[in-house]
Amino acid sequence: MTIEAWNIVLSAVIVALLIVGGFWLRHVVTQQLKSKDATIQALEGVIKLKDVRITTLESDTAPAIAKSYAVMREHANQTAEDYQNVLDEYQELMLKKQLSEDLEPAQKVLRDAHGLILASEILHKHLHPLFFPDGKTLNPMFGEPSRILIEAFLDAGIEISAESVKRSKEAGKLMGKIKRSEVYRLLANQQ
Repeated sequence: MTIEAWNIVLSAVIVALLIVGGFWLRHVVTQQLKSKDATIQALEGVIKLKDVRITTLESDTAPAIAKSYAVMREHANQTAEDYQNVLDEYQELMLKKQLSEDLEPAQKVLRDAHGLILASEILHKHLHPLFFPDGKTLNPMFGEPSRILIEAFLDAGIEISAESVKRSKEAGKLMGKIKRSEVYRLLANQQ
């Protein structure tokens, strides 16, 4: 065989290999395209399934979330309102407690004045009819030595009355200070 024959044979083999390789390459590419198409279709099915699931979740979840949000917001508003009411009541109670503490000295002075007035009334109730049966003149049964006792009784009555007036005025001054206090104004404004 000559070089030319070998050349022809070799060219024929190359052409045959190219044709077989082309068919084989075409077959491989076709299989890959089919595989790609099958994968795309499978993924489209998965996407459609996910879309259906998302739509279902949106239709089920969105109203539930909106309802839960409304309930939670209402609860938060009620809690805030309750907290504000408790805070207002607490502040009012603290103001009343402060006012009560501020009133204590005035109440003590008024109780003292009341006790003095009560003592004066008791003395007057029991001793006055004895010393002055007709209301004006001294009982004749008491002589001159008893005058000292009667004058002491009258002096004690005057002193008790003066002390009760003094304490009542002191209580009035204390009450005036309380009426001018911030606590009293705040409580008066609340009512």
